[in-house]
Amino acid sequence: MGIEPNEVTLISITSACASRGAVDEGKYIHGFALKLGVLWEVKLVNSLINLYGKSGYLDAVCRLVETMPVGNIVSWNLMIASHAQNGTAADGVGYFNLMRRAGINPDDGTVLSLLEACENLGLLKLAEGVHGLITKCGLYANATVATGLLDLYAKLGRLNYSLKVFGEEGKNYFDIMSQVYGIEPRLDHYSCMVISWVALGF
Repeated sequence: MGIEPNEVTLISITSACASRGAVDEGKYIHGFALKLGVLWEVKLVNSLINLYGKSGYLDAVCRLVETMPVGNIVSWNLMIASHAQNGTAADGVGYFNLMRRAGINPDDGTVLSLLEACENLGLLKLAEGVHGLITKCGLYANATVATGLLDLYAKLGRLNYSLKVFGEEGKNYFDIMSQVYGIEPRLDHYSCMVISWVALGF
C-alpha cells in the first residue's frame, strides 16, 4: 500500500523544482495539491508562488495570491520580488502599497525586494522612500539591507547618498555595540570607519 504525500512533502518537492527551474514538474505538483485539497496551506502556496515567480509565470503567481485563503508577509514579499525580477517592478511596488493598506508591516525581505524594484525602475524618489522606510522600521541592523541600499544609490549615481547611508549604518553598528553588547567604541573602531570611507572613495 502506497503512502500518500502530505503538504510538507509537496513543499519540499516544490522548493526543489524552484531551485532547479523545473516549472513543468512544479505544475504537476500544483495539480496534485489541488487534487489532495491542501492548497489552504500557506507555506505550500508560498512555495508555488516562489516557483512560478522565478520562472516568470506572473499570471500564475497572481492567481495563487488572489485565491489563497490567508496570506502572510512571505506571500507579499514573494509577490513583490516576482514582479521586480520579471520586468514589472512598478506592479511590485503596487503590491507593496496594497500590503501596507492591508496593515501588514514590512520586514527585511520586503525591503530587499523593493530595493531590487528601485534598481530596475531607476527612480531616485522611490529609493529615498525605501530609505525612509528602512530608517522608520529600524532595519539598518540587517547588514544585507544597509549594503543593498548603499549599492542602489551607487548604481543610481548618487554617491553622496551612499555616503549618508554609510554614515547611518556605521552609527547604527556603534549604537548596537554600546547598547546591546556594552562595548564602547574606541579610537580603533572609528579608524576602521575612516579607512572604509577611503576605500569607498569618499
